[in-house]
Parts: sequence; C-alpha cells; structure tokens
Amino acid sequence: MGQVPESPHAAAVRRQLIELVRSQGPGLLDDSRRVRAMLADAVAGATAEANLIALALASGVPTRLREAERDPRGPAAAIDAVAQDLHRSSSVQPADAIWAVESIAAALGMVTVPSAPSGAGAPPVTGAPGGGPGSNDLVVRVGERRHVAPAGTMVTIGRDPDCTITVDSPAVSRLHARVSYGPGGWELRDEGSTQGSFVNGVAVTTTALRGDTTVTLGQGEHAVVVRFAPFGEAMTRAPQRPRPAQATEIPGARPGGALAGGAPATQLGGGAPAGPPLSVTLDGTTRTLRPGSSLTIGREDDNDLVARQTTVSRHHARIEHTAGGWRLDDLGSTSGTWLDGTRLTAPATLSGRQEFVLGDVAEGDRLVTETAGDRPKGGVRPTGRTPGRAAGERRGLAVAGVVALVLVVIAGGFGLSWVLRDPPPEDGPEPETVTTVSPDDIARATVQLTAGSRRGSGVVIDSEKGLILTNAHVAAPSAPGLGVFLNEFADDQDPNPDEIRVDVSDGLDESAEPRFWAELVTVDGYLDVAVIRIRSKLSGAPADEDDLDQLTDVPLGDSDGLGTSDKISFYGYPEASDSAAPTYTTGVVSGPVQDERLDEFRAVINTDAEISPGNSGGPAVDETGHVVGIATWRTFNDRGETAFSRVRPINLAKPVIEAALAGEKYRSPWVERGPRSAKIPFWNYGAPGTRGVVGDDCRSSGPGVSPTTINVDYEGFPRGKRHTDVMATLSVSDGVDWTPVAWSFALYPTRLPPKGCMSLTFSEDVDPGTYRLRIGVGGDLRVVVDMTDFTIE
Repeated sequence: MGQVPESPHAAAVRRQLIELVRSQGPGLLDDSRRVRAMLADAVAGATAEANLIALALASGVPTRLREAERDPRGPAAAIDAVAQDLHRSSSVQPADAIWAVESIAAALGMVTVPSAPSGAGAPPVTGAPGGGPGSNDLVVRVGERRHVAPAGTMVTIGRDPDCTITVDSPAVSRLHARVSYGPGGWELRDEGSTQGSFVNGVAVTTTALRGDTTVTLGQGEHAVVVRFAPFGEAMTRAPQRPRPAQATEIPGARPGGALAGGAPATQLGGGAPAGPPLSVTLDGTTRTLRPGSSLTIGREDDNDLVARQTTVSRHHARIEHTAGGWRLDDLGSTSGTWLDGTRLTAPATLSGRQEFVLGDVAEGDRLVTETAGDRPKGGVRPTGRTPGRAAGERRGLAVAGVVALVLVVIAGGFGLSWVLRDPPPEDGPEPETVTTVSPDDIARATVQLTAGSRRGSGVVIDSEKGLILTNAHVAAPSAPGLGVFLNEFADDQDPNPDEIRVDVSDGLDESAEPRFWAELVTVDGYLDVAVIRIRSKLSGAPADEDDLDQLTDVPLGDSDGLGTSDKISFYGYPEASDSAAPTYTTGVVSGPVQDERLDEFRAVINTDAEISPGNSGGPAVDETGHVVGIATWRTFNDRGETAFSRVRPINLAKPVIEAALAGEKYRSPWVERGPRSAKIPFWNYGAPGTRGVVGDDCRSSGPGVSPTTINVDYEGFPRGKRHTDVMATLSVSDGVDWTPVAWSFALYPTRLPPKGCMSLTFSEDVDPGTYRLRIGVGGDLRVVVDMTDFTIE
C-alpha cells in the first residue's frame, strides 16, 4: 500500500482525526455528524475532506476495518479491500476512498501514516490565523513568559533546566508537575513535589485544565502562579462577564479544499444512521441522542446521566441505537429497572414516550424516553398560529419535529416554501420534508420586552397560552444561578420586575407597538433562560382569546442538528440599530462549547454574528426558520473587540419550556441559592493551606505573605453537595465607586464540607494597600462578607 499523496488540507484533517480519537477514544467514530463538525471547525477550508471522513464513518468503515484487522494478508490488503467497498457502495472516487480509509485506520492505530512535510502552504490544524496555536493547544503563562503546548505533547514544569518550563524558585521542586493531553483534555499532575500544587487553595494531585485555570506551585512567598488556558480563551478576567446582547451580519460558508491526490471532491449528502432521535430525561437533565449513539446511566460520575438515588446501581442501564432502533438494557443492576410496574428481564425497545423507574419501584429515579415525532399534544412543539394583518385572520403552521416529517395546513392563502433534507439514492426512501417559516412570520413572533430599565427581545412559542421565551437576565435578573453565570453578587443584581411590557410588530419593517403586560412563569438562571406569560392588555384589562389571537408563534427546532458552518440567523431589537422594527442579521455557526457543570458538549453555540444589547433573548433560527437557540451573550478578545457571539441551544431550554407549557413549577438542577446559615466569622491574609485546611482552623496558620491568597473559616455551608459556588473579589475605590482588581472562583466541581477552612486564591497579585473584600456563596452569590477596610501589608 503506497502512501496516497495529500493536499495540505487533507493532511491537516488526517492529523486532526488521529488527535481526536487519541483524546476522546475510538467510540467518537460512531458519531459521524459530530466528527464532521469537529473536523470542519478545526481545519479551515476543509469542508470537503471532513464530509468525506463523515461519509466513510457513516458507511461503517471503522467496523469493517476492525473485522479485517485479522486478515492474514496484512493491514495494507485489508485497507485496500475496505476502500474498494467504499468506492463501490458510495460512488466515492478510488483515491478519495483510499485516503479516507487510511486516515481512519491511522486514527484506530492500525497503521502509521507518515507525517507530510510542513510547507508554506500547509494550513494550521485549527483555524487560528497565521498558523498560530490550535483550539486544542494549551497556553501556559508564568509571569510574563508564555508557552504554547500543542495538543498531544507533554509539558514538564520544575527547577530542572531540562524541564519544558523552568521555574527558578525554592518553593518549586526539580520536577514539580507534568501537563499532558489525554482523553478528557488537558490535565496537570503533581509529580510528588515537596510543597505541593494548589487550585483555589486546595492541594491537588491531578486537576483538569478547562477554561482559564490558575495553579499555584509551592507555598509561601516563593510560591509560583501558573495560568493555563486553551488557545482562544481569555487569559485575563474581565471585571464581569459582559451582559448579553445580539447580532450583526457576517456571511459565509467555508469553501471546500482539494482532496487526496487532487481527485474530485466527494460531497456528503447525509450518511448518518437512519431513524428518529431519542430524548432521555432524568432528574431535570435531558440528553438528545442521534441514531448510532449510546448513553449510560448510573450513580458513578463517569455515566452520561448521573442518578441520585442510592438504589440506583453504579452503572445501572445503557441506551443504544441498533439496526432495530432504540433499546434500553439493564446492566445487571441490583434493584432493577421497571416499566409499568414490571421489572425488565430483557432489553426494552423504545418507542413513543415511556417512563422507566430505576432502582426502587416506588421511590426510584424516573427516566423518561421519547422518540422524535411521538411527543403528545402539549409538549414543547407548539402549533404555530399566524394572524394576518387584520384582526382575526389566521393560518396554521404545523410544528416541526426534530427532523421528522411535518405537514403544512394552509388556511389563509399565505404560501410556504418546502426544503428537502439530504436526498436519498433513487431506490431509497422518500425524502423528508420540513416547513420553512418566512422571515416576516418570525419577525411577527419576535417581540420587544421592557422590564424596568432593562430592554431585550423574546419570541412567542405558544400564542394560545401567550408564552414568550427570553433570557433570564431580561425577565428575572435575580434568578438563582444568574449571579454565577454573570459573576455578579446578589447585592448587585436587580430585583425581578413585577411586570414586563411586550411590544409586538406586524412584521419586518413595521415598528413594534406596546400591547401587553407579562409576568414570569419559569426560569433557569444558570442557563439564562426564562418563559413569561402575557397577563393583560396595556390598559390592564385581562388579555382574552381574541387578544392572543393576534400573536404569531414559531416552531422549536433541534439544536443538536446544527453543525459547524451551518447558517444561523437572529431576530430582535438591538439598541445599536436605532430601530423600533425587528432587525434581521445572519452568520454561521463557529462551533460548540462545553460546560462541565451541565455535562454537555453542546452547552453553548458560538457564531461569528455579533450580538448587541437589546437583542438578548431573541430567537436564533436555522435555515428553515425554526428556533434553535436564544441569543444570550458575547465574549471579547484582549483588544476589547467581540470574539464570539454565544447562543444557548434550544434543546437545553426545553425542560424550562415544558414546565411552562404544563403549568408546573421548575427548579434548576444546576445551582441553589446561598444558604442563610452560611457564615465566614474569620479571615486572614496568608499562604495557601493544605487540602483547604490549615490546622484546625485558619487562626492557627498565622498571617502569611502571599498577595494572592486569603484564608477564611466558614460554617453553615450546605451538606453533601457536589459543588458549592463561592466567589470573592478585591476592589479599589476612586472615591465614588469600587472597581474589582482580583477575583477568586470555586471552579466546578468544588466539594466543601459544611464547616472548615478555605483558601481563596485570587486571579491577580495585588499591591499592599486597603481593599474592599467581598465573598458570596451559592447560586445567587449571596454576600456573606463585605469589608471595605481590608488591609494587605
């Protein structure tokens, strides 16, 4: 088997595929759509190559390679045979097929493909400009020194000159720590150092380096602060996360590049395993599974869904997609898995909506599964009703399923266009169709919200009930969790408004007019998602059916189906537009962002479209006009320019929406309010403690000399929590206002006992002087310490 010549883009895609499998495991290859999105996002201009890899994965190449691995003729013959099958079955060009199969074989470790020589024309493995660090690379800062560690390499830190990063400090051991990139991402391991390694004052042996992470090496005045962040993450903390906003137009689908050997590009037109997606809900957490994927459930943290009840086994059950559809297997649990009062003795086929009980049949955790297209009336897919410009004129829009067939009923003569998804082969099944909602309809459904001094946007999701989806920071600024999300103490949060004014437009280029008052129904502060309900007309008279009949609603889509480089559009009322009419802007999806607290790979969707104040809470829609997210906030680069606009995916918001539709109470599973019992009776300025404790309490440690750490005694913290939110700031005064200069956060997850000593390690060194020290606890960051004369000598 000769090495197939590669273009620079093809070589970069192959290298990235090998790195992805090395870091996340071979199971990643079971999800062709996810691999395609990750490759297209990582290698700029290589959409065609990413499509080809995805097509090969969806065609079962990894399975056939494993089966052919025992071929006595050797791996070369096995790869050639699989490549020939791919060429015949998918009409892939022979050279393309060989390249794709070789790349997947290399990712599985079956063969070693020589690295292409680096040349001026080779693109970086990520889209970083100028060939700079990649998105998986790690930026390490020690003082003014900056080191970039490529993904897949190892970094050693210590006094020894042979270390990758040499630190001249008596508090640091010769080989103090080792940083490596593994299946879970970057990780730091203390190599048995004399004085230890600390995160937020807690001694660590190993710690995951996600986001901007500060690690202190050693103790006392010679301790060394090392900061880690994936390339692209902010390396300095802003005073607060900027308040959300929304959108400006940036065009563009990324062009495809040349394939292996210069062969014609093979475009991917689908290829994912057939069948409906499956939603799985446990204790308020919902996962949406695509065909071909799987999920495990149990008490251990390594499960995809973690149960709370002690009667649930450590690894209790598994849900997977097979040729026969979705099924649930009990993994030999102690207390069993129950359906309709009967314990499962064989795998259960999943269809429609089913409710299982894990463990104790009477009090065990409830697990709800639901296949797309089978949701009962009253679920999260409301029926659209669009009025004409005159009162009483109606037309219906059937609700779009996740990717299911949707029928359109047109009663008022307004035309709707049809789009085809992934045309099948001529002898395949009939193509799926989805309705396309017009921009004018979406503009009518997008409303302007005014809550006190706050303004934002929202979208009508159920016109019959008068329900509107928006951001929590627009409708409920003191919701538990929003303080953590925005890095705001409870004292700095505005009170929730008693009523919210709703302005409605008759369409694009039509000014929004004040029409209703609304009130809060459900909210999740950490997700920054809220649903409000129209309560009355502007006059104060109750809003009746005829009033609500003037509203337009739009269907909810499936944010899991949104891939990198897909078009995404925004509607809302940004203040920057100086317009009273709804504004339309568009861009493309830049990629997903993970959130460990949510245990969700697609916790945030990045887009290159710029959001601005006033657009917060407005709908983000896909090319069919279905709502796939909520415009929420933006991130900034070191020059203060918008780096990315960020969208909360609609699938994460659906439990909040479901509760509002059902008239049920909703409680966020991600955060809790700070307990009233929390107290911090003593604090001092000192060096980090060991495992968060210095003697019996902080008083026994005596003053220290580290300018970045404060030790505090605390009591009354919640028991048995996986994580306790804590934030502290040091601020300086200009005689009028206080400006924070250093922050300390409890990185997730931080387990704290109800009482003890905690060391707060701050993000920045501070000079001697007098500061305001504030410490907040809980999901609302309730202030328990506010000292305006805290002195650092």
